[in-house]
Amino acid sequence: QFGPRALLLQGQNGPAHPAPPTMTDPPNTAQQRAFAYALKPLAALSFLSACYVLYHLIIRRPEKLKRMYHRIILAMNACMLPYAVADFVGTWAMPAGTPHRVGAAGNRATCAAQ
Repeated sequence: QFGPRALLLQGQNGPAHPAPPTMTDPPNTAQQRAFAYALKPLAALSFLSACYVLYHLIIRRPEKLKRMYHRIILAMNACMLPYAVADFVGTWAMPAGTPHRVGAAGNRATCAAQ
């Protein structure tokens, strides 16, 4: 079954087959889980890599900051940190009971803070 709006198409010599899903059908549970949890490892990797670049440029090799290129790289990675955190927190910050969102465990304040 593909959702509440799926129509049954009658085959010529066989049983009815469900119609393909449309873009208006709500996501099923497996799709909701994929949307909720697929981004978390990528967001964690993004956060860790940005932290490493910041550490490398500020602590280990501050002499590199004399070049404009490295200052731009530093700024780009500093700006990437809040986005990586927001992507990681993602659905957890959404108010509990949000339709079609697996893992929503927050409230309006956590949603607004994100």
